[in-house]
Amino acid sequence: MKIESLGEILEDLSRFSWKECVYIQDTISPSVSTPCLVINDDEAELGSDDFTPIEAEKRGMVEFLSIHDLQGVLRNLEHIEPNSAPEIKCAAAVYYFENDAFMPPGNAV
Repeated sequence: MKIESLGEILEDLSRFSWKECVYIQDTISPSVSTPCLVINDDEAELGSDDFTPIEAEKRGMVEFLSIHDLQGVLRNLEHIEPNSAPEIKCAAAVYYFENDAFMPPGNAV
């Protein structure tokens, strides 16, 4: 299992299955450089809470968003700000994570 940055993951979601989830380092404010793992929860060995995959638990990572959710976030972002920079894609994903809603137009950092 390879650790990648959130920015790397957001730049090429097509290489992942929509069923997989992104786990991030437990940080206050995720950014493009935040370390992540992409894991298929259905196939993963679970950790002590019987929910978090053991690979994420060992690294102190928490669930961020599913690939399916991230695909929706980026599709929506493409409508309001085409060809967004990685930092904007990350901001849109974090906004969705924190608010359970798409980032409104004009909120791009």
